[in-house]
Amino acid sequence: RAKNMGAGNARSGTTWFHRVLAKDETHFTGPKTWELIFAQPVTYRYLFYKLGKVDAFFGGIGFKCVRWIDTFCFGKSKVHPISLMEAEEDEWLMAQVCCCQLLALIFPLIDVFHSLIWFDKTLPLESRRAIYQHYRRCVQRHLFAHTLLHAYKREEIIPVNTFPRYLSKNPTFTLRIDSIFDTFPDARVIVMIRNPYHAIPSMVSYIQKCWANFAEPVVPRPFRSELQNMCSYHYTYPHEYRETHPKLRNQIAILHYEDCKSNLMDSVTHLYKTFFSEENMEILPDRPTMDLIEIDQIRSKNFVSSHSYSTIDTCGLTETEFEERHAEAFNIYPRYKKICK
Repeated sequence: RAKNMGAGNARSGTTWFHRVLAKDETHFTGPKTWELIFAQPVTYRYLFYKLGKVDAFFGGIGFKCVRWIDTFCFGKSKVHPISLMEAEEDEWLMAQVCCCQLLALIFPLIDVFHSLIWFDKTLPLESRRAIYQHYRRCVQRHLFAHTLLHAYKREEIIPVNTFPRYLSKNPTFTLRIDSIFDTFPDARVIVMIRNPYHAIPSMVSYIQKCWANFAEPVVPRPFRSELQNMCSYHYTYPHEYRETHPKLRNQIAILHYEDCKSNLMDSVTHLYKTFFSEENMEILPDRPTMDLIEIDQIRSKNFVSSHSYSTIDTCGLTETEFEERHAEAFNIYPRYKKICK
């Protein structure tokens, strides 16, 4: 079945929207945080399933302890919500072959990670294919484990025509669209777009907070120019790719965070009907999933971010300079312009 890859500029609501879609376990499956950390091999996944059965027999004491640890360790994370039981970025799978861009959050070596950051633009095709063949095998293992455990839990095999699609979310994949389609020709790529005035300063601030925790930089805003270049290209590359690859245009959906936040239900159902549905088969969320999405819609409408970012403080630019620096992104998405409408 087609793979659904979530991308988009970082700090654009990709985690939130990914977890909204992940609630539909009838149509989608993807790795949760605990699976990425402890149970990537099929045998490990099966072992944890058996341990879960034993724990359930004794009243679920082990699971309650895991829940407490999860809340204690990750419950206070607000910038990027983390939970062992929630869907998470599977970019971490690339760490097995030392090609994980997210390691740059711990090691601020921009020159070392340069080729991984700009992936499609800088890496040779052979290297890109080698990395994504590893990723493809990881996806296959997850799908096999999912099918195996489904058979054990329900004592039935998933029919081929109803087999769930693999769902992933990685802002790093935004600059890897060509590699995605080279590996998964039938993939569906969702690109989330957010106002550059909010997303870019938020991303710069977020990464610098990570570096402050792990690396103690000696300058206040290290590499903010390089970070802005990357963020800006997150806006332009998907647009350029759609324009230069018309045959794949219908496999790349552009969503705006602001539209999803104001009317989540309409955004999701429209996406299902026009993007996920296949020829002679319309796909829609089931009733329990719709109920969960309605709850998320109420929360999203009432959500007000506790963070506020200034382009001067984070990027060292006035609003005029900021729009000039990211002019190409603002020209593609003029709805976000402040200075020159």
